[in-house]
Amino acid sequence: MPPSQQITPPVLEKNAANLASPAQSDLVNFYKGQNILITGATGFMGKVLLEKLLYTCHEVGTIYMLIRTKKGQQPEQRLDTIFDSPMFERLREERPKFRHHLHAVSGDVGEPGLGLSAEDRVTLADKVNIVFHCAATVRFDEVLNVAVNINVRGTKCVVDLCKEMKDLRVFMHVSTAYANCPKQHIGEEIYDMPLDCERVMRLSDATGGDPKLIEALTPAMLGDWPNSYSFTKAVGESVIKMHRGALPVGIFRPSIVVNSASEPLPGWIDNLYGPGGVVLASGGGLMRVLNVDGKKLADLVPVDMACNALLASAWETASLTPEERAAEVDGVPIYNYISSTDNPLTWDLFMQHTSYYGDRMPVNQAVWIYCLSLVPGRWAYLFLIGLLHFLPALLVDIVCVAIGNKFRAIPVYKKIYKFSEVIAYFGLREWYFKNHHTKNLWRRLSPKDQELFAFDITQIDWFKYLGDYTKGMRIFMFKENPTTIPQGLARRRRFWYLHQAVRAASAYLVLRACWAVLVWLVVGRPELVAAVQAS
Repeated sequence: MPPSQQITPPVLEKNAANLASPAQSDLVNFYKGQNILITGATGFMGKVLLEKLLYTCHEVGTIYMLIRTKKGQQPEQRLDTIFDSPMFERLREERPKFRHHLHAVSGDVGEPGLGLSAEDRVTLADKVNIVFHCAATVRFDEVLNVAVNINVRGTKCVVDLCKEMKDLRVFMHVSTAYANCPKQHIGEEIYDMPLDCERVMRLSDATGGDPKLIEALTPAMLGDWPNSYSFTKAVGESVIKMHRGALPVGIFRPSIVVNSASEPLPGWIDNLYGPGGVVLASGGGLMRVLNVDGKKLADLVPVDMACNALLASAWETASLTPEERAAEVDGVPIYNYISSTDNPLTWDLFMQHTSYYGDRMPVNQAVWIYCLSLVPGRWAYLFLIGLLHFLPALLVDIVCVAIGNKFRAIPVYKKIYKFSEVIAYFGLREWYFKNHHTKNLWRRLSPKDQELFAFDITQIDWFKYLGDYTKGMRIFMFKENPTTIPQGLARRRRFWYLHQAVRAASAYLVLRACWAVLVWLVVGRPELVAAVQAS
């Protein structure tokens, strides 16, 4: 359990990084003057990677970002929106001229040829030295042909573009530690797939986008993989293996990427995937039960440390000679970036720590107090979601309909159930990863680079980190300022008394029901009484 002593909730403050001069840092020197292409720069990891490059490696050359038009916004407009985020505050204040390093390129990894114009393709081929392929659809329940198009065909299109680059120093493909999740022991190697990448793309194309064909094909294609995301990321790795040619390519595999540890802000987050969605739903009083085994390991890695490890792995991969690269398994250096091997954390401890802090800084938008239970048993879980999720939701919606409103609670709990089903696979199992490349990489860094690009997972104090994590969820996802914590505490007290009243009333009703059954058996069934007396 979390320590019982009084702990002041951590305050999110701007990180004052101690920047080095190029002469003091091998990594800063490596990125100096280099032109970089980032796919997925508008995503979670992409934003942090971009900010780190612009802030710490501020003498970088041009950073090209592949950005698609979305909701009527052109790439440049989307870029402007990105930099309005509080995560870029230190960059705006300390590196106000950072925009001259940036160039938005209109494109889409889901389109043939990445959706690039002929002019942009020539520019990238002529000028880019380093490629970070971060773009992917990360939805676990993504339609299979969409996931194949982005995570498989998109990766092949990036490989094809890299082959055209005249002065490419390194190409880093960002995968996931769970790409090979059907295996329990996962090394730093590319595993063979039941279907090769070319056949996967042909089968996906053969559906013609027909929903019924896709639905019928999906189980056969996925096989032992639990979802389209992990399957297509594994196939994406096989694309690298099959089509890499002589490319200086490496694969970076982070596990569950969560809120930042320190940069650019402690606890920063911008999405609700994985644990973040659980903390938000339970902190808001909506989720009360989850199909997870609390004794299993929660393999979490902070996004800023993952990006630091990615930048360092690119530096090392670029330094390999052709002979050293050929000596690697499959000729591709692979970096598993995980926490379970060297700094394990269980799901029980994760939930205990976040609830500890959540009770001390509750949100004003909560509809009930935090009361989440982790239930590994499937039937017990199904019974409890019916009792604790759908029964209360049904009662709320009956009231809504009675006063002339639409159903509100049931649709919400259907989404929570769907989300819970998707993540249950990862909460009921654990994996054993090898991470020798990553640990050797850390030891290879100079003391200055270890300071500037910290990614040693053993240095994380999970209790302190999860304090920043919880506060980050409150600030960045609930959009609630720390000054509103007293109001949240007052609201929680009221809910606590109401919660106890509901528990007492429920216990009373259960006892009355049991008593009624007993009376019926004894009084309403005189033959039973006679049988007992006769015996």
